[in-house]
Amino acid sequence: MARRLLVIFSAYGLLIGLISAWWWLLGACSIPPSNLPGVLLGDWLYDASIRWLGDLSSPHAHYTIPAPLRIPWVYVPSSLLAWSAVGGVVQAIADVLASRGLSSELRRLEQVVTCGLALATAATAALALLASLPWGP
Repeated sequence: MARRLLVIFSAYGLLIGLISAWWWLLGACSIPPSNLPGVLLGDWLYDASIRWLGDLSSPHAHYTIPAPLRIPWVYVPSSLLAWSAVGGVVQAIADVLASRGLSSELRRLEQVVTCGLALATAATAALALLASLPWGP
């Protein structure tokens, strides 16, 4: 099972990172629940970038760091990094299962992970889409 779980988690990180950036651009005052690790890491990277690379004395410190490190764009690489790390751990567990000859359990794990991540992505995209619709008069 050559690194399929790692690829699945990395693809999820990329997709959910793009959805998180879109979610933020919609003006949502919350974070996508299915990307808590990616958004928290992105917020930390943004804060660290301003402290280490930006000009803290500027009233517009946001604009003193490179654009890819600004919110919401930082959510894409941070989500990819966070979910790839989770995928690496799950892949290591899968490799242990494979080395013990537990192929049916491994297939079940892969199916559960794939379905769970697909559902989380679809639900988050649906919520972001609903948030983008004009409500009210």
